[in-house]
Order: sequence, then structure tokens, then C-alpha cells
Amino acid sequence: MHNVKIAVGLIVLALSPTGSVLAQSSTFSAQAEILDAIQLTKDADLAFGKIVADPVSGFDVTVDTTGAQNCPVGQVCFGTSTAAAFTVSGTGDNNYAVTLPVAAAITHATSSSTMLVKDFVTSLTNDRGQLTAGSDSFTLGATLEIAAAQEPGAYSGTFNVSVDYE
Repeated sequence: MHNVKIAVGLIVLALSPTGSVLAQSSTFSAQAEILDAIQLTKDADLAFGKIVADPVSGFDVTVDTTGAQNCPVGQVCFGTSTAAAFTVSGTGDNNYAVTLPVAAAITHATSSSTMLVKDFVTSLTNDRGQLTAGSDSFTLGATLEIAAAQEPGAYSGTFNVSVDYE
């Protein structure tokens, strides 16, 4: 009977809150930072200028991030060209990344004829920027594919550019 009392006493001691000498506790804190929603505003559209189609062969015309039109030797390009321009705003001193389209078609104003806009590039290093004092800006250039005997007329289209915090 004495052994039963000792065994019950040990079980009660083991189950009591003060019975465990191996338990440890620690504290921690939780943190969060809320940022302003990042915004992208278009300041200028991309314009390739005026281009004379070649009746025999296609060629590419590029507008770089400064807005300069680059036309192949032997082709005729003139008029006003501009790089697209954007302003990014959000919480200051945070980095952001730009996502560019792979390609986009622009369509003739009165027919279904199209031209491909491709090889989009920004003025930012690796398409990344920093919101110094909550704002930054960048420009965007691209390449226009003109087919042989491309149908004359005005072409236009839209493409999507997005920004997000990194």
C-alpha cells in the first residue's frame, strides 16, 4: 500500500504546473509597415513618327528611351518621335519593378492591317527604380516591325505597363 501512495504522489507531482523543470518561455514582437498604394501615371505616349513603307522588304524602326527615332539606312523616316513617359508614386525610399509587354499590335485606323511593337525597354537599370521622396519617373522605347508594302495610313494601339514594390 505504501508503494501505491508513492506512485500516486509522483503522478500528481508530474502533472502539476510546477512539476516541470525543463519548460522555458520567451517573448517576441510582431511588426508591419503599411505602404501607400503604388501608382503609375502615363505622361506621354510612344510615337514612331512618319515612315515610308518599302514595297519590296520589311524593316524595323526603333524609338529609344530618349525619343530618338532609329531608321535603317536606305529607308525613309521623319517627323516627331517620342518615348513613352511615366511617373511612379508611392511610399518614399522603396524600390519598384516595371513589367513590360512582350509585344503588342497596333492596328490601321480603317482596316484590319496591323504592325507589331516589340522589344520594349525602359530608361531604368534592369527595369527597376526607387521612389526617392515618394516619386520617380522613367521613359520607354520599343521597336516597330514594318512589313514589305505595309498598308499606308494611321495605326494605333494600346499596351500595358505595370509597376509593383520590390
